[in-house]
Amino acid sequence: MRSPLANERVSNLPDGRVLITLKKPFRDGATAVELAPLALMARLAAIIPGPRLHVLRYHGLLAPRSRHRAEVVPGRRPTCDGTGGDSAVAESGESATATAHTPAIEDNAAAKVSARRT
Repeated sequence: MRSPLANERVSNLPDGRVLITLKKPFRDGATAVELAPLALMARLAAIIPGPRLHVLRYHGLLAPRSRHRAEVVPGRRPTCDGTGGDSAVAESGESATATAHTPAIEDNAAAKVSARRT
């Protein structure tokens, strides 16, 4: 991962504080920020994502549950044997649509939906 601050822009002051020079001056003309070491650590810790969290999140059309995602994101590419890329389906000789829509699975899903409504 990339560091949030360049080493050349961070320096220690004689009184123990940390001086961070800015790439561009703030609107008020400030070119550097002085922080206590613990304050700097708190600010750096705030921008680090938590464990097991995705850094990149999709929203809008690219969201996983978007109703229009299929129109934007391409589907699976066909493999050299003409299937959608599922080798187990290709070996058994069944089509991918036949295995994905079995009546038992659809009946079970319909039962769960009707159970939620009641």
